[in-house]
Amino acid sequence: MSKISKILLRASISFGLIWIVFYKTKLLESAGRDELFAMFVATSMPFLIVSLLIGVWLNFLSSLKWWILLRTRGVPASFTYIWALYYIGKFYNLFLPTSVGGDIARVYGLGTSTGQTVEAAASVIVDRFTGMITLFVLAGVTLSLGFAPPGLVVSTTGMIVAVATAIGLTWLFLGRSSAKALESMSTRARFLQRVSSRVIEVRSTILAYGTSSIMVPAFCFSALFYFFSIINVWVSALVFADAVPLRDVSIAVPTIMVVMNLPISIGGIGLMELAYTQGFEAIRLGTVLGLSTALLMRAKTILDAVIGGGLHLILGLSTRSGDSDPAS
Repeated sequence: MSKISKILLRASISFGLIWIVFYKTKLLESAGRDELFAMFVATSMPFLIVSLLIGVWLNFLSSLKWWILLRTRGVPASFTYIWALYYIGKFYNLFLPTSVGGDIARVYGLGTSTGQTVEAAASVIVDRFTGMITLFVLAGVTLSLGFAPPGLVVSTTGMIVAVATAIGLTWLFLGRSSAKALESMSTRARFLQRVSSRVIEVRSTILAYGTSSIMVPAFCFSALFYFFSIINVWVSALVFADAVPLRDVSIAVPTIMVVMNLPISIGGIGLMELAYTQGFEAIRLGTVLGLSTALLMRAKTILDAVIGGGLHLILGLSTRSGDSDPAS
């Protein structure tokens, strides 16, 4: 399948998901549109401000976790530079499926500016891996407690894809058999030799992380991040409704976040909205509140991307040429 065909397919999926959301929230009828409009009219400004501040706090936590991982390996990058790169990754996430595009941008920017691409790649993989494992555990616990929304087939599919991806990455970078396979392939072609040598270097660096004491703090940071992610969704829902049970939101959010990681739409458009709509319907908070919360979360994501785009314009020339001093 060509690149254009893939883009068209994802665009079609996004359109289909948006249509499903419109149907479920009855936005095709005047009653649904009136309910959504009434929620936006009743927006609570204090909760909106708190919601925006929590978003900044989550970005700070994620940047701090990545920076600490890098410091463990002696990579010379200041926290402010890492924080800027994290926002730049958010900019690329806006156009590419899930967060892979943002991760590549982070690796490229840090690798170019420090000359340590292997360390940059390994740090991002460890960052993502610890986050994924923490999310899987949280989602597994909530599902085992009885959160299994009827008809939410995409939730189960998302779990399977996410777990399979984690297992595949683990095998690729940590398994001995994969290392031997790469070494065997590298003898057949020069291109494979270059690729395999880089993968083996990254694998060795990841293993070095695994044998250090940094993994415990990394998982703690991930747990803290998802704790505040739940608070983030809860407060965002309170922007539009007076009574939103924190317990119910805590049950729904991990599964919603797993679903949102499916790489089936452009920038997660449609997928985020459907995940929140279905999730909030499952915990009896209503599809319209779920959509309202999703739209606010989408707006915050776009705001992060705009900030990241601005930082990209400021730092772009230096990160491309490698003449910046990230440690300064």
